[in-house]
Amino acid sequence: MSTYLLTCQCGNKIPVEVGQAGGHVACACGNHLDVPALRNLRHLPLAQQEASRPRAVWSTNKGIAAAGLIVAGLLAAYALWNRFNEPAVPKFDPDYRINAVNEGLTKMSPIESWKLWVEVYQPLAKSGFAVFENPHTAAIEQHIAQRRVLQTTLTIIAAICAAVALAAAYWPVETRRQGDKVTRRHR
Repeated sequence: MSTYLLTCQCGNKIPVEVGQAGGHVACACGNHLDVPALRNLRHLPLAQQEASRPRAVWSTNKGIAAAGLIVAGLLAAYALWNRFNEPAVPKFDPDYRINAVNEGLTKMSPIESWKLWVEVYQPLAKSGFAVFENPHTAAIEQHIAQRRVLQTTLTIIAAICAAVALAAAYWPVETRRQGDKVTRRHR
């Protein structure tokens, strides 16, 4: 909406808008002035518009920097989440194992006990006892190793994205051409 300047007898210029056409305004000196009709208002001088804040120019460099930082942040967050949610190798609890074996032996019939002795314990008596561990330990350790490789890869890619974003943020911006010469502006 345009703002016009209405001059008072004291020399003050009072800003008036189109909506005030045909009305009255008061000057700081106390005089009351009649605002001209709309058709005559356009003959008054225009008030200079307040210098609006310069809009931030979104350049390609800023876009690359923002995209790089967003991707780097997402990859780093996923790597951290992956690290904190990786499975743990179950620990062997000898008391639990002894209780489970004793409970299983009390529920077995004599024939089942004999089969267990022949198939499991008699060969163990000859070859010796192995260290008891969870049968899924190897698979869990392999899964953890794969997740660690993924975490390292994600961290490296996040670092590369952050480096690209940093380079884009400080890369000189082409401002104008003067003949064959290109001037560049550094931030």
